Amino acid sequence: MIHAQFRRTVLAGALLLVTVGAAGQGAAAQDIFTVRGVAVDVTAQNAAAARERALAQGQVEASRRMLQRLIRRQDRGNLPLIDDNMVNRLVSDFSIANERRSNVRYLAEMTVRFDSRAVRQTLRDASLPFAETVSKPVLVLPIFRSNGGLVLWDEPNPWRRAWDQVPSDRVPLVPMEVPLGDLSDIADISAEQAAAGDVERLDAIASRYGADDSLVVVATLDEGFGGSFARVDVAVTRVGSTAQAPILLDLAAVAGQDLDSLLRQAALATADAVGEAWTQANLLRFDQERVAFFEIPLSALGDWLKVRERLGRVALISDVQLLELRRDKAEIELRYFGEVGQLEDALVQRDLIVEDEPPESSGLLRAEDTPRILRLAARR
Repeated sequence: MIHAQFRRTVLAGALLLVTVGAAGQGAAAQDIFTVRGVAVDVTAQNAAAARERALAQGQVEASRRMLQRLIRRQDRGNLPLIDDNMVNRLVSDFSIANERRSNVRYLAEMTVRFDSRAVRQTLRDASLPFAETVSKPVLVLPIFRSNGGLVLWDEPNPWRRAWDQVPSDRVPLVPMEVPLGDLSDIADISAEQAAAGDVERLDAIASRYGADDSLVVVATLDEGFGGSFARVDVAVTRVGSTAQAPILLDLAAVAGQDLDSLLRQAALATADAVGEAWTQANLLRFDQERVAFFEIPLSALGDWLKVRERLGRVALISDVQLLELRRDKAEIELRYFGEVGQLEDALVQRDLIVEDEPPESSGLLRAEDTPRILRLAARR
């Protein structure tokens, strides 16, 4: 057990210091700071001028997307002006694909990589709260309520077609995938079971797609007079390891809008709402730095190395100190920003299991005076 007075044993070479944005972060975390598929198309007096202007414009557009993906939609209007000086600070490097050019025109697609520290500092300087915790992949199950029945795999299901058209990078912090609807999917779960939140079957289909959670999205169409479409109601439930409050949306159709257009609009709005809820729940709160103690059970040194690597990819964590390392366990002090619930959710996204261990009293301290102890282990 770790008590307030316990000794800080720092083994030679065993001290671990992890700072937010450290170079040791894994590829998944770093990918948030890469913007792909920026299309540029510029005409100028000659090819060289067109290329130079296109690459400059592409970096500005990528910088705008980079900053927007980490903040709430309501804050986008408060972003600072993106000028050449800001681009020079933010952009680490870029690559180009699908180049085409003429004597006066240049077209290409750019992938732009950003300096994570510079991005964070820019947002902090602008007093814009932001999040960078990436959710584990979620599997979207689009259920269409039609004539009193539920449709998932059967055709027609215009709601699933609408989700097939949602761009994969629409919500960078919440990777989403729509199942194929093949025989394996049909065998895993029915529309009724998904709508009822059958955890066992939802876990089965999600794991087969490499997802940790399922997102059950039920669309109910409200028909107006004369068979026209008045509105669509959407109910969203996330089932799995991450707790999230249900989301309810109500979208009205515009005059003359057809069903496919209305459902495409609803699917995009639903994806945005899921992303917004995730961002809000995972905002980094730099005014709230806290300390937690963890005990990590070990069966081999590799267990500690695995936990250490995963901790390095948790954005909320500002510092981790190894206090003691034994054959059977490691004890660490962890500093982080925000609430303990935010930290625990962020750890889950990195396959780190948190278990509460009630404090024990000792000869010197009562149980209520001892720090809260958490057990931390890596999922295999």
